[in-house]
Amino acid sequence: MGVLPEYRGEGVGSKIFGELFKLAIDLGCTTMILYASKLGEPIYKKFGFQSSYYGTMYQLPVNLPEIGITNKEVKELRDFPGWLLSLDKEAIGFDRSKYLHMKQNLGSKIVAIEGEAYGLLSQISSTIRLGPLISTNLDGALQIIKKSIELGANQIIITSHPTLPKKIFELIELTEVENGASLKMTYGKDISENLDLLYAIGTFAKN
Repeated sequence: MGVLPEYRGEGVGSKIFGELFKLAIDLGCTTMILYASKLGEPIYKKFGFQSSYYGTMYQLPVNLPEIGITNKEVKELRDFPGWLLSLDKEAIGFDRSKYLHMKQNLGSKIVAIEGEAYGLLSQISSTIRLGPLISTNLDGALQIIKKSIELGANQIIITSHPTLPKKIFELIELTEVENGASLKMTYGKDISENLDLLYAIGTFAKN
């Protein structure tokens, strides 16, 4: 959801979201998850959404990083194998298979280390974004990032939660994008995520 600058501050965003919120309730939704910009955060709080953690957008380096770990076979996949869907569900807390297949139908590429890690590469305007990135360990996540840069990825949205390994910022030169932070917010029944597996998300709101 977005509101043109000349119409902000007039309650337009609240009215639009109010209709969407009512529709979701009428459809029986018990949980709603979104990523809010600084401008949108007050709107969602009025509807009872609770804050969680931030996602921050970074530019990936142009040159492949020397990360000093054992190279693993990172493959481009044509479909989502069962292990990958299970890993995604364990990380996110619910089944996103329909969403992932929709992303693939829209042109996203799948890169993966079998049984260990995966990421999606999506063309968004003039950028190629890596996300989501889900891995059972830091080495797997770093290998996916390295392969994604090789395939042209230049952007990533890293989740800022307490269990995120800070070493990722030491090994890869990441440049924070201006106004590139967004807050995860949840309404209703909480869905338990395994944040140890979640390194990056695919999309969020910007100011």
